[in-house]
Amino acid sequence: MTSLFDELRGTIRDGHERVLGTVVTGSRVGSKVLLAIDGTVVASRGDFPLTSECLASGVAVLVAGETRCATLTDGTEVFWESFKPPPRLILIGATDFSAALATVGALVGFHVIVVDARATFATNLRFPTAHEVIVDWPHRMLESISPALCGADALCVLSHDNKFDVPALMSAFDTSVGYIGAMGSRATHAQRCAELAEVGATPQQIASIYAPIGLDLGGNTPEEMAIAVVAEILLVRSRRTGAPLSAGTGPIHMDPSLH
Repeated sequence: MTSLFDELRGTIRDGHERVLGTVVTGSRVGSKVLLAIDGTVVASRGDFPLTSECLASGVAVLVAGETRCATLTDGTEVFWESFKPPPRLILIGATDFSAALATVGALVGFHVIVVDARATFATNLRFPTAHEVIVDWPHRMLESISPALCGADALCVLSHDNKFDVPALMSAFDTSVGYIGAMGSRATHAQRCAELAEVGATPQQIASIYAPIGLDLGGNTPEEMAIAVVAEILLVRSRRTGAPLSAGTGPIHMDPSLH
C-alpha cells in the first residue's frame, strides 16, 4: 500500500503542488491529509476533519506557498505545510552552452530539462546535470507540458536554428512560463523576430523575449555566460533591480512569497 508520504513524494516529483495537513490538538491529533491545489483529497490518514472550512484553509496555505497553523471554528488546530515542485528550466537545443547552463541551473534548484530533436546530441552523457534529456521537437514537447508550466518556470532557446527556435517560441508564448530568453546577437534576434512576426507572433509576444539573453557581467566562457543567464532569470522572477547590494539601503532579502 502506498503511504501518504510516498504519495507526497511522487506527486511533487511529477510536478504537482500539494499541502499536507496534520491535526495538532484535540482527539484527532496526528490525523493527516494531503490536498491538491483544487482541494481534492489525494490521501489521508486517521480521522482528519474533512470539512469545507478545513479544506479551504489548506488550499489557502498552498496558494500562498506558506507553512502555518489554522484554527477551525470548533477549536481544532491544523498544521499545514505547502510543498511545491522545483521550478523548471527548459533548455531548447542540446548545445555545449546548454550543458553549462544545465549545471548552473541545477545548482540553484531548477529542474533542468534539455530538449532537442537530434538524438545524436540530446544524450544523458552530454548533459549529466540535467534532470531530463528529451529527444523531440521542442515545440511539440512544450505543447505536451504546457498545462503544468507556471510563472516560476523559465525557458531558454539556444539552438541557433530558427527551424527549432521559431516554433518553440510560438509554443512558449501560449504557456505561463515567467521567463523566455533567446541566445544570439542583436542581428540574429532581429531576424528571429521578423520570422516570428511572419508566422503570427504579436508585437507584445515578441517584446516578451529576453534577447540577447543574460545580464552584462562581462563573461566569455560558457560557464560565465551561464551564470549571467541564470542571474537574469532570478532577477526577473524576483522583480528586483540587479543593482549592487552595496549601492542600496533597503532590505537585501526578497519576500519568500515572490520566489
